[in-house]
Amino acid sequence: MKLTRLKLNSDFNSLHEGFELNFRDINSETINEEFAPYVLAGRNGSGKSNVLEVLAAIFFNLDLRHLDFIPKKLGWKEYEEYEEDEEDESKSNSFEEIEVLSAENSIPKSYELEYIIPVIKDGKELLLEVVIHKLTAELPKVISVKEVNSNTGEISLTFQKFGLKEILPEYIVGYSSGENQVLSLPFLKSRFIQYDEYLDNLINAKGYNGKPESRLSYLDNEFSQAILLSNMLMQKPTSIEPFKKEVKIEALTQFQIIIQQHHRENYSDEYLIALNLNNDSPENTRTIPLIAELQTRKPDGKAIKLGVIDKLKSCSTSHFYDNETESLYLDYYVNSETVDAFRFHFDDAIDLFQNFQVLLNLNLYGVSKKLKTELYESNSLYVNETLPTIASDERIMRFKDLTLKKEGIEKPIYLKNLSDGEHQFLHSLGLCLLYKDKNCLFLMDEPETHFNPDWRAKFISSLQNCFKRITIASEMEIDEFLQPAQPTQREMLITTHSPFLISDSKKEKVLVFERDVDKPVVISRPEYNTLGASIDQIAMITLGKEESIGGVAKSKLKEFRKRFDIGEDNIQLVKEINKELGDSLEKLLLIRTIEGRLN
Repeated sequence: MKLTRLKLNSDFNSLHEGFELNFRDINSETINEEFAPYVLAGRNGSGKSNVLEVLAAIFFNLDLRHLDFIPKKLGWKEYEEYEEDEEDESKSNSFEEIEVLSAENSIPKSYELEYIIPVIKDGKELLLEVVIHKLTAELPKVISVKEVNSNTGEISLTFQKFGLKEILPEYIVGYSSGENQVLSLPFLKSRFIQYDEYLDNLINAKGYNGKPESRLSYLDNEFSQAILLSNMLMQKPTSIEPFKKEVKIEALTQFQIIIQQHHRENYSDEYLIALNLNNDSPENTRTIPLIAELQTRKPDGKAIKLGVIDKLKSCSTSHFYDNETESLYLDYYVNSETVDAFRFHFDDAIDLFQNFQVLLNLNLYGVSKKLKTELYESNSLYVNETLPTIASDERIMRFKDLTLKKEGIEKPIYLKNLSDGEHQFLHSLGLCLLYKDKNCLFLMDEPETHFNPDWRAKFISSLQNCFKRITIASEMEIDEFLQPAQPTQREMLITTHSPFLISDSKKEKVLVFERDVDKPVVISRPEYNTLGASIDQIAMITLGKEESIGGVAKSKLKEFRKRFDIGEDNIQLVKEINKELGDSLEKLLLIRTIEGRLN
């Protein structure tokens, strides 16, 4: 997908009513442009993160409209079947349910959103312009869906009978290197919806297809090992070249998965009947392992469906079951046979990751129903602080002893021994590799904070390399790689304080945020050519930093300036400045002033 316009007709955090952001015009040049993220820059509190937050909130609200499952609560209305208009014949959930889950003030009450997205309809690939409006106290409404000519950017006829589900991006991925609670809130709600969806399938014996229905994913550190394993086991070698080039990772050597089976849930009466069990049986026998829907089963008259747990067991080098703790231990010594086994049982990296995601989401069992209800109805900025952290040995699924072969180090090292910057690099690029072939919206809040200057300078080009399509050596692999089942477009918004990201972006992709106290947020694009501009120029002009040196060095320069002003020996002063301070524009200007008096 590609965003074209966002307008708020009500206040949202620091974004005022009337806030409007035009991302791009629809024309052949922008439609066919190579991937490049939008870089949102500005001082702290300027409102740049609020754009990520409002988009996450909007798409969470839209996602709720079409879900087959959303959690029930006493007083919420049941699902309603109705046709809103001829353009949307899809099932819609009630306004009350969606407003409760969205929570007052955590979504804009009124907005206008426009974007373009590729879809396949009746075997034909189409590029569509989508216009969605939401009015206060009403559900969002699809105003129009029109075909765009990808060669000219011209919009032609309006299409009918497009359901909302068809015209949303496949995934909305959120990532924050810090603790941006507002960005994470709608994603955390989606994570709990995904858990409750699984639980509903479990206790009512509906059968589970192995993948969450909700399309929002917040890939925080909890998923870092799943992301790395999915990429290292399933991606082609050329795709994970950045891991090898920058972090010096040569290979995955071993890891362990531990799955506990003693956590249980109550059967429903329907499930008891289906299993020919006695409804009058003692309560302690009317339970089912929480992982039951992820185990192999044979539906009546159908072929055996291998569950993810048995798939993982089939891929393991060895495994054993501890009867005392009711825990399954899966050990993996990674070689070519291990990789072949994973690629036999799982379709691709995203398929493996989503199976890991379902298992990891089961660790939410420790959150009480009361606390979960509070989360669903919350618009709190501090919701994460109220969620309990489950001890490692109480988790249903966890990874352990993941080791890697690293260049220049004789023995494999544990993943936990990598630096914060290395973890962040693997995580941020890894999630891009996972979703590289999907129509996806990435919302990334300061993803490069722990990077060294070299990695910050390379970050944009590293992201672009994740999405390059022709990177495979053999012709056979190129043909396979260039023909995805679904046409793809990716959109990415990155907030940053780093001038390196701006220097690697064209000015039309740089959005500069400014905000004074009690005044609306103002967005502009730089007037100068940002691509290739010097870091000092960007820091001073765009980020509003008047000095290119730190505070201590600045104080030292002020002291030298005072000594110059009171008439100290100029030659000796220049020698001391050169000895004590490194090169900078500020130092050069002071020395030139001193030398001017000498001359």
